[in-house]
Formats: sequence, structure tokens, C-alpha cells
Amino acid sequence: ELEEYYEAYTKGKLYKDQYTLQIIMSRESIAVLWNMCFSLMVIDVMVFTAHGIHVSDLGDRLSISLTLLLTAMAFKWVLGETLPATPYLTILEIYVIMTFAMLFIQGVSFWLLSDAFNYRCGATTDDEGAVYIDWITGMKKEVNATDDTMKGSCTLVHICDRVLLFFEVAALILKNLWFAWCAL
Repeated sequence: ELEEYYEAYTKGKLYKDQYTLQIIMSRESIAVLWNMCFSLMVIDVMVFTAHGIHVSDLGDRLSISLTLLLTAMAFKWVLGETLPATPYLTILEIYVIMTFAMLFIQGVSFWLLSDAFNYRCGATTDDEGAVYIDWITGMKKEVNATDDTMKGSCTLVHICDRVLLFFEVAALILKNLWFAWCAL
């Protein structure tokens, strides 16, 4: 056999055996759920605190949202360092991305609501009474004393802010129900 092996080796017809080994690992998911998901859920719940600030204070509202966004980004960085690299999105990564989406939608909504408030509710006064600014042109808008559209639209801005809050609560509940269904 050694002679046959040496002869095949000299002719370049030697074949090497190849083996494939697959290792399947599983980790205790309860520790990950408490360490990762509970921390992220705290960030998700803190999103609601921005609704305690008046609609016109866009800077204060966005500072809360942006701080939570940076916290979630740091969380994603820690998550990337902790979990093994995969070529696909894991359920936990999708959970984090949903938090980013919620913070993004909240930030854009805060901007739109603040803009609507400034143009609909943020009347200034001059010698002639209340002065409103037209949203499209930026010019002074003459308002008739009997016209109640500005008051109605101002109420609508506040209602939209509360609808956004309820949407965020519903999104948080649905996100956590989805995660619980996928994780279990």
C-alpha cells in the first residue's frame, strides 16, 4: 500500500479526504431576555415621557427622543459585541430596529406637531389683535373675529399628540407580544 501511495503521490493523483463538522449551540434564553430585552423595554417605555412636555417645546421633546436614540444605539453596539455574528437579522436585532423605528416616527411626528402648533396655535398679538402666520407663505394671515377654524385646529393638534401617544403604547404592546411569540 505504501508503494501505491508513493506512486499516486508522484503522479499527482493523491486525493485528500475532506470532513465537514457542524456544531449546534444553544444558549439559555432567559438570561438574554432579562439582560437585553428588559433593558430595551425600559428605553421603550421612557419614550412616553416626552409627551409630558408641551407640543410647542420641540427642542425639549426631541432632546428626550435623541437621548433615547443614542442609548438604543449604544445598546445595539453592546448587543453586537455580545451575540455571535450572523448573516441574517436575529429576532433580538429586529426588536432593536423596531425601537429605532418607533423613535424615528416619534421624532418626525413631534416636528410636524410642533410646526402645526406654531402656525395654528402660536398666535402673536399686535395692535389689531391675534396674528397668525400662514404655513405655506410665512405671511401674516388675517383672521376674522367670527372664524373659529384656528381654535378648532389648535385643539386638533393636541388631539393628534394624544393619538400619537396611544399609537406608541399600542406599538410597544404589539412589539412585545410579537417578541414573546417568537421567543417562546
